[in-house]
Amino acid sequence: IARNPANDALLVTAAQFYLGRGLFTNALTVVDRKLKISPDDPNWLFTQGYICIQLKKYDEAIAALTRVLFLQKDNPNALFNRAVANLDSGKLDAARADYEQLRKSFNNSIQVA
Repeated sequence: IARNPANDALLVTAAQFYLGRGLFTNALTVVDRKLKISPDDPNWLFTQGYICIQLKKYDEAIAALTRVLFLQKDNPNALFNRAVANLDSGKLDAARADYEQLRKSFNNSIQVA
């Protein structure tokens, strides 16, 4: 990665490897490196948000997922993960708002209920 930091395939493979092994801090390092090059890439921002939830860095997760939702207004996965981060961090009103928004589109979803 140090020799070829712009190689997307390499970065994706490294991030997937670390995530698959539960090495979230290592995965976050790869993601942060990619986001320095492409700060508004919604896929990498989503991954950053997901990893931050795993690391219990909820404010960082919420910020990344909010950015994803700014870039992609109708991204239910980002909205769901932001709801989880809000809930886990004790921001109950924000979590409720996210879950209510999800319920409008996914009224038969057990996860949203």
